[in-house]
Parts: sequence; structure tokens; C-alpha cells
Amino acid sequence: MNAAVWLGAAIFFTFGAGPAVFSRDMENVLQVKPPVPFIYFAGGIAQVLVARYFRLQLVCGIIALLHVLAERLYFGKSPEKGWLGLLIALVCITLIGDFWLQPRLNQLHPTRYNVSASREGREAAPGGREIPGLTNADCRQGYWR
Repeated sequence: MNAAVWLGAAIFFTFGAGPAVFSRDMENVLQVKPPVPFIYFAGGIAQVLVARYFRLQLVCGIIALLHVLAERLYFGKSPEKGWLGLLIALVCITLIGDFWLQPRLNQLHPTRYNVSASREGREAAPGGREIPGLTNADCRQGYWR
């Protein structure tokens, strides 16, 4: 059950919720007016969703580790090293995302989309450059669909 929730959440977030935040439908719902770009609000919404996603991933990882521990204590069953290593790696990646990456993104987002800052100042912010060949307009025009 835990594995189904864990995998289902990853698939839903990656292919459902994530792209929906940057869709034309979301832009129509928010009705953002210049000078603040739509991507500023979409990015803020995405940050909230990513924070919840990381927490769900962490809870699922801890439940899986407790399940492995319970099998060891009650049944004397040792987990295979490969599966245990994969589980520990997934939990570590989730911890890095939750406690290092997410706070860093929250800090950089206002800097990147600060309309009162100069273009050079915004681009000087880490992560402030566009993806080559992909613009914010591509995101709004359904590139992610």
C-alpha cells in the first residue's frame, strides 16, 4: 500500500499537478496583469506543491524503513542489500530535496522574478538564466502538455 501511494504521488505530481500549474488554464484562472509575469505566481504555487510533495515522499520513505525494520524484528527476515540500499538512497534524496533544495528555491524565487530589479540583477541570481531553447512563453503556451 505504501509503495502504491509513493509511486502514485510521484506519477501524479510529475505528469498531472506539475504541468497543470504552468498551463494556459492556470494563467486564465489567475488572470495576472503586467508588470508581474504569470510565471512568478505559477512558480510560487509550484513551490507550495513541491514542499508538500517532498513531505509526502519523506513520510512514505519513513514508513518503508519502519516496515523493513518491523520485518527484521518480528520475522527475522533480512532485507536484500540492493533493495535496502535503494530505499536508503531514495530517503536521502528526499531529505536533500526537502531540507536543502526547497529552502534554496524559496529564497531564489523572489530574486529571480523581482520586477523592480534590473534584468542584469535578475539574471545574476543563481538559476536566473533561461533554459536554452525554452522561454517562459513556451511554458505558458502549453509546451508542457
